[in-house]
Amino acid sequence: MNQPLLTVVIPITRMAGKLENLNQTLKNAAQNDIQVILVHDIADADTSNQLIELTREYPRLKLILTEGFFGNPGDARNAGLELVSGQWFAFWDSDDLPNVDEFTSMVASASMCGADIAIGGIQTCFFGSESVRRTFLAFPIESGDSIFNFAQMPAFTRMAFRNVEFNRVKFPGLSMGEDLVFLARSRFLERNIYTHPKCVYLYVLNFPGQLTSNSTRLMQVALIWEHLYEESKKTVGVMNRYITFQMLRNQLVTVKMSHRLPLRKIKWSLLHAIKNPVLSIMTIFHILKNQNLLERKSEN
Repeated sequence: MNQPLLTVVIPITRMAGKLENLNQTLKNAAQNDIQVILVHDIADADTSNQLIELTREYPRLKLILTEGFFGNPGDARNAGLELVSGQWFAFWDSDDLPNVDEFTSMVASASMCGADIAIGGIQTCFFGSESVRRTFLAFPIESGDSIFNFAQMPAFTRMAFRNVEFNRVKFPGLSMGEDLVFLARSRFLERNIYTHPKCVYLYVLNFPGQLTSNSTRLMQVALIWEHLYEESKKTVGVMNRYITFQMLRNQLVTVKMSHRLPLRKIKWSLLHAIKNPVLSIMTIFHILKNQNLLERKSEN
């Protein structure tokens, strides 16, 4: 079997009756040189049965369905990574709508120019209002301003990674923010990056069942802080650390916007959850320093 250009890993859990977007993705993928790995984090039998039926509809697609009790998308993605055979790999979500043709075109262009990472534009919309979209184009990551813009919407689902360079990078076992830690571990700013001029992915916000509880999200943010802090100590250069903390600030904004939590509650919950005293001091300093911006951004 010829090595496919791209392998896509898609983690899935509790999606029974909500596989319409995934079905469309598989339909489009069947027309391209793509291997798809569906990783089902088992939580109910209905999702498993529906996935089995769905895979039977695409006999010509290079499709693998693997199942297990992973407990979080980070470990599920790691399981998918073990099965990757493409020259490049990417991670999509089952509730989103990637532009498969454009994504494949992006990867082909990145491969031709010798890049290690490809980044395309992304659009966001709210579930039920897919026609109203906000666009974030990809720009060369060369300066503080461009890094800041990227950190506002890192969205690694719009990115592809050359297999031979990144197949040993692993996700932490987290329910959120695992993508930020993966990016930090990949040292992507030190790589050759190809930026694609067009949008390759539609990210659907507030998809039913997407959000976790307030307490869970706050605990996860604390864990993200600790992982990113450890990675920042290993990096060389100011820009690597700068983008790490910018991405984390964006995660704080996401928590605040999703659940309309007062910043005071976020601040003290994080301090209670973080065990590292040095990191606790850095956390309180960082939140206080950016308090006005956090408040303004979450109100927009």
